[in-house]
Amino acid sequence: MKYSLFFFCVLTMMLSGEPTENRTWTSKAKTSFEGKATALSGGEVTLVSSSGKTLKVPLNKLSDSDVIFLKKHFASSDVPKAKVPEGLTIPLGKISERIDAGDNAFYRIYLPKTIDTEVAPPILYFAAYGGYKEGLVGRFYEAAEVAGVALAISAEKRNPGVNFFPKSHVITEACLKHIRKNYPVDTKRAIFSGSSGDGAASFYSADRLKCIGAIPYTGYIPNGTSINKKVFYYMGGGARDYNRYTSAHAAVKAKDRGIHRMWKGGHASARPPEAFESLIWVYSRHIYEFPEKCEREISLFEPRFLNWLNKEKASRPYVVYFWADHLLNTCKITGGFSPEIRALYDELGKTQANVDYLNCYRAIGEFSANHYEPVVARGESSLQEHTTPEIEAAAAELRARFPDVPDLSSTLAELGEKTVK
Repeated sequence: MKYSLFFFCVLTMMLSGEPTENRTWTSKAKTSFEGKATALSGGEVTLVSSSGKTLKVPLNKLSDSDVIFLKKHFASSDVPKAKVPEGLTIPLGKISERIDAGDNAFYRIYLPKTIDTEVAPPILYFAAYGGYKEGLVGRFYEAAEVAGVALAISAEKRNPGVNFFPKSHVITEACLKHIRKNYPVDTKRAIFSGSSGDGAASFYSADRLKCIGAIPYTGYIPNGTSINKKVFYYMGGGARDYNRYTSAHAAVKAKDRGIHRMWKGGHASARPPEAFESLIWVYSRHIYEFPEKCEREISLFEPRFLNWLNKEKASRPYVVYFWADHLLNTCKITGGFSPEIRALYDELGKTQANVDYLNCYRAIGEFSANHYEPVVARGESSLQEHTTPEIEAAAAELRARFPDVPDLSSTLAELGEKTVK
């Protein structure tokens, strides 16, 4: 009995950590308390005064500096552990072999090592009817691990021919139906993606199935397809892509639920950095739109993403500043790790290069809406070898405004150029 009690005490110390020194704790309401923190659990801190008075205080009631101090002190105690599923027939963190979904549909699936069975995660489904390549889905692996999101990809080359979108959509539905029956994944929270025609197919599926997002690369909205007002859209592609005008049009139609992100090149799909950005952008918009329903997911995502941000801070502080702004001002996070994000935002905002990156990023989006989207509004669509004097002049003005911005200068250099053939 004594041994069991000793073991329990040791375990409790491991979970809660050593108490802090005596200090003054300040609330957001400017009240204060003198004492030490003895434990941090479930979003509450236990404070004990020298006289023995005990208070349990929600973290969101304390000052940001106190919250940051507590999380650093109790670093190993307040991060929930993902509950890993049992009995799976495929390994975690590795793309599966080809799976027969029936109805002449085949796919491969990637379940991240961070998958949590308490809440079935969303799944990104990438249409690859030009043929399966692991690189198409592999560029999402890092983001999938940070977010705990599953990935799936169509597994063989297809040429649906006439009525391409309805036929590809049937394959997508069959694969998702099979996934729903066999894996701990929420296919009603799908994110559809693809490049070019398959990117257009992601618009098609997002309009017809329950989902949370679409990531069409170099795509366009097919005839008879609408923007779903409940979906988040991340339109991506090269600055010289001949579909840049239709991507701009889709972003404008999606309003504050859409974004048109461009990078150097023509009709080119995303590289790993942009793939990471696109998946995290859609996933974060979703979970913070429904914080009560996604509380468990948020509690797992936040510490993982904060770790990623801190690793990136040394080499790409401007990207970390972008994400801090995204979380605070777009997702409007208020609890959880918002104090750490606010601290990052304030610190990195003191460096002009970081501010320039964020302002340039926004300016490129505004350029797309102001100069590309009107091309579609005039009745045009995808255009090869196309630009206009107005577009060239506006692009030159933007380059002069942002002469040297890491990762974005190469995009600025091509905004006014003719689209690829």
